[in-house]
Amino acid sequence: MREIPLPAPVTGLSYKRPAAVIAVVLTLAVFAYGSRLLAADVEMPAVIVLLLIAGAVAMAMTCWFIVFGTTTVDAEGIRQAGITPRSWRWADIERVELVRMPWSTRLMLAPAKGPVRVVHAGTPALDDAFRTIAEMYSRSGT
Repeated sequence: MREIPLPAPVTGLSYKRPAAVIAVVLTLAVFAYGSRLLAADVEMPAVIVLLLIAGAVAMAMTCWFIVFGTTTVDAEGIRQAGITPRSWRWADIERVELVRMPWSTRLMLAPAKGPVRVVHAGTPALDDAFRTIAEMYSRSGT
């Protein structure tokens, strides 16, 4: 069983605040446009209205995750709380790769079985924890 040498559990937002602001502004803008379109008494088939509603729900859920989602790293594993909580134990992760991006650093987790998973870090403390994890996995040769 693999352990990550972290002094204490690290928890933080999954995305940086500028990303959250952009997500909220874009979501509100799209909702305002959609509301205006629906209020304009334009003839739209019911299927199109349902698709617009489904898209609005998906966009709202994504925005919620970007604004409120959190990531926790501790000696046992990594957890990401969002719309649906997800967690992985270090013993199940075969290799990791650190990917730095403007709005959140990402840690790609490759389990022994199944698809690659991606977790997000939006705080400096999580960035440091992700870097520690990536270094530990690179030293172990997996």
